[in-house]
Amino acid sequence: MEDALIVKLNESQRNELVSYYRGKLNELESQANNYRDLLRQLTSPSGESNYVESNHAPIAKPIYVPAPSQASVFTDNPEHSAAIKDYKQTWSWSMKIKYVIASNGRCLTSREIVDQLSLFDTSLTKVADPMSSVSGSISAKISKGVIFDRYRPYDGAEYYTGLKEWFDEDGELIDENHRGSE
Repeated sequence: MEDALIVKLNESQRNELVSYYRGKLNELESQANNYRDLLRQLTSPSGESNYVESNHAPIAKPIYVPAPSQASVFTDNPEHSAAIKDYKQTWSWSMKIKYVIASNGRCLTSREIVDQLSLFDTSLTKVADPMSSVSGSISAKISKGVIFDRYRPYDGAEYYTGLKEWFDEDGELIDENHRGSE
């Protein structure tokens, strides 16, 4: 215990910390209950064990399903509901990023890409800094002139990354339907 850190808290600070961590525990318990419900639906003997009670497509094997509070193009849009089953956890970062951008059908910021990946890519939890991995992969491919291109809106906001084929030789978007939600 030579290197132990000792922090003295007054009663008010202690109560705030206890309250904060109780709130976090309640959030985690709520998430755990949501996952238990989903697991129960997926494994029920009612003959519909391959379906989640919603408009989602049937699934062939267990997959990571985000908590209902997390919005995703992969789970909320019936047009893309089968997208997760086509996704491969073993793909390179470039392929994962390409898949997310193509599935969304528009340019995305690095943060949006990481947020989408975190909804269904379980390997993301093993990465110390997913933003660095995503940004580095995008930058490497752009510098080589392959897979991705990007633009920055006039107001100097973050870069938006899209598929190379969505841009002309001057780096301008060919179809404004691919523009990000700036």
